Amino acid sequence: MRRILTSDEGLEQAKRLVATKALAPLARVYASQPRDPLNFYTPQWRERLRAAEAEVIETLRAAGARVDRFDDGCVRILFAGVWASSRQGLRKALQHWKINAEAKR
Repeated sequence: MRRILTSDEGLEQAKRLVATKALAPLARVYASQPRDPLNFYTPQWRERLRAAEAEVIETLRAAGARVDRFDDGCVRILFAGVWASSRQGLRKALQHWKINAEAKR
């Protein structure tokens, strides 16, 4: 039997999911980012970043989040009743979502 979650419990679960399944994998990828954009390994790193972002988006959508990516690089997220967006990519949008979720408490 499934227990019905209150909005506070749902928000807490969403914050844990974003921290563990979204921000942590992206942080691991960004930790290996080459300092020089002309570095030999930069194309490989960009491919790892694209794969990690696709996996994070798939995970969030499976959990019920709405993730919109636009051609200009803007990302918009709606998850657990909290909106966030960023023109600097998925990682920044998730960081903004986390700040907004903490403020909603």
